[in-house]
Amino acid sequence: PRLGLRVGTNDRMAEYAGSEGSALRFQYTVISDDYDEDGVSVRADALMAGGAELRDRAGNPALLAHDALPDQGDHRVDGVVPAVATVALTSDAGADNTYGVGDVIEATVTFAEAVNVSGSPAITIRVGTAAKQADYADGGGTPAIQFRYVVAEGDVDADGVSVPANALGLNGGGITDVAGNAASLSHSAVADDAAHKVFTALPSVVGTIADMALTAGGEVGSVELGSLFDGVGITISAVSADTGVATVEVAGTVLTVRPHRAGATVIEVTATNAAGGAALEFAVTVSTDATEKAVLADTLAGVGRSMLSGTADVFDGRFALARSGAPQSARNWDGAAGLGGVDSAGWANGMAWTADGDDPVRHGLPVGSVFNLALDGGGGGWTIWGARYQRRFEGEPGDGGYSGDNSAGFVGLERRGGNWLAGVSVAGNNADVEYDFSAAMNGGGALETEVYGIYPYAHFGRTGDMQLWFVGGFGLGEVTAERAHIDGGASTSADLRMSMGLVGLRQRLPWRLLGSSLAVRGDAGVLNLQTEDGLGALNELDAGVSSLRLGVEAAWRFSGLEPFAEASGRFDGGDGQTGTGIEFAGGVRLTESILGIGLEAKGRVLALHSAAGYAERGFSLVASVAPSARGQGLRLSVAPRWGAPTDGLDMFRSSGAPWDRVQRWRSRPGWGVDASVGYGFARSSAGMITPFGELTRTGSHEHRVRLGVRYRLAEWAA
Repeated sequence: PRLGLRVGTNDRMAEYAGSEGSALRFQYTVISDDYDEDGVSVRADALMAGGAELRDRAGNPALLAHDALPDQGDHRVDGVVPAVATVALTSDAGADNTYGVGDVIEATVTFAEAVNVSGSPAITIRVGTAAKQADYADGGGTPAIQFRYVVAEGDVDADGVSVPANALGLNGGGITDVAGNAASLSHSAVADDAAHKVFTALPSVVGTIADMALTAGGEVGSVELGSLFDGVGITISAVSADTGVATVEVAGTVLTVRPHRAGATVIEVTATNAAGGAALEFAVTVSTDATEKAVLADTLAGVGRSMLSGTADVFDGRFALARSGAPQSARNWDGAAGLGGVDSAGWANGMAWTADGDDPVRHGLPVGSVFNLALDGGGGGWTIWGARYQRRFEGEPGDGGYSGDNSAGFVGLERRGGNWLAGVSVAGNNADVEYDFSAAMNGGGALETEVYGIYPYAHFGRTGDMQLWFVGGFGLGEVTAERAHIDGGASTSADLRMSMGLVGLRQRLPWRLLGSSLAVRGDAGVLNLQTEDGLGALNELDAGVSSLRLGVEAAWRFSGLEPFAEASGRFDGGDGQTGTGIEFAGGVRLTESILGIGLEAKGRVLALHSAAGYAERGFSLVASVAPSARGQGLRLSVAPRWGAPTDGLDMFRSSGAPWDRVQRWRSRPGWGVDASVGYGFARSSAGMITPFGELTRTGSHEHRVRLGVRYRLAEWAA
């Protein structure tokens, strides 16, 4: 006989195993995959004779009908073997996806159901070409169990750790489910995982890089790095010690050096992996293209030649105004050049308001109050003047060219005697020039100069006689080059030093032409521009130029108006573009004796020149102001001193004991400057009335300001 059983969703047959009295026993052997979590059940009428006869002792046949037996919770069935669902590498290799010595590689095996682990099962992982054993670490009682391996010296895997198929082993232990079913150990392989690389060996340097010599803004230098380092999983990087000279980049195994400006730098190339790094160095020297350097020198010489020509025109124009009758004063200023405050005409009387709190007082200045070296007084006339010139110049030296503008503004103060005139001027000069060149490489940019200088000068001779004049100059400033052919338009600057000297002459001729007076005029000069503390293209530039001009001037005099024209031969020497040429100039001079104003406007053009492509043209304007011979007009005085101010007799007006007054006098500052400005108005009956302002400043930074009116009696003003 047999008894039908219900195991999970499957029907199974239990075979007859014996009887005891009225009880028959049936047995079923659980097979793989049998599973019934609710418990085995028996359907109604599931007993079958199966060809056997079932009778009682009296021989009566047995009735086989019976009721069903529901699920028996005490007879659950688990015949399912635990199987591996997944195998994965679950440790974190860090941001660089790389393990080093001592790091732990973890592999997790996940079963379809919870398993119990006994002993020391293990799984084999592959690091590079070597098989490494990862031992059981944790996870028993759960579906996922972990195995771990500690990275050792010499382990290397650039592609990433892998796990072979069926690498799980019991290693004398056991893995079973809750029912005691032994786990199936078969599983699929895990391929090389780039997120789990292993490096424990440092890269090594096996080659060298030769030093490089490059040209600023020129071709880049490149090096193949693949054969220079030995190691696994290396990444190569490079850095320049001075990125202003050259920058560097690495793409794959190719290193590129890009030159920017002249100089030297060191490039460090480093190969790294998880274990560390190794480096090598090489030097890079960047020089300015010889053609660019030459063009820059010629450009700077062009600036210097323009400065020399413009400065000569300014001072020639200034002296021409003096010759043409711009009024000069023989006796203009209050406060004399001698001791005390006596001027050349006698006592100076005045009424003034003082900013230091004194009441208005009327006083005379006695001799001997102070030793005073004044810049005014005594037999000559003072003139303050200003000028400006604008020049356009261009040239084509060798394999390049330049074109730019140069302008300068002058302010001067001078004194005139009988046959002489001397003074000093200060000026600011600016030039903006564009240049280009073509050689092994093509390029260009802009050159800017800024120079501030001081120019002492002197003029000798009377109108109609031979006249000579001399000008010296010294200045400091800065030059900047913006080089468009360099990546990003690199800018380089340097200090700039200027020195110059000019000499000129003029001789009136006895002939006239078309109603004009004729004169021979000429000038010769040298000027030097030199860079200091510069880098690259501007390092140690030295441009020295010279110029000689000789020509004829024709002038037509109409009262205070004097048109004029000039034609001159010119020779340019020194650095840059040299040669001979012809230039023409013309303009007009205006002198006004009542207000003491002089003005010259002059244009000049270089019509021909033997140097290829060299051209120059410009315009200058000179203006001067001087009081009239009787003291009318603008008045200016600057007087350095040692001791009390020239009118500083406060101690004689102060109250207190005489000794207190002496102590106060002794405490006055040791040095100072007295300055005044005024404008004289002549009154036929009352003499000269001069509104004025004064400033007194001492070495201890004390100062006094006065505003007031001075007057002279007619007999002294005459």
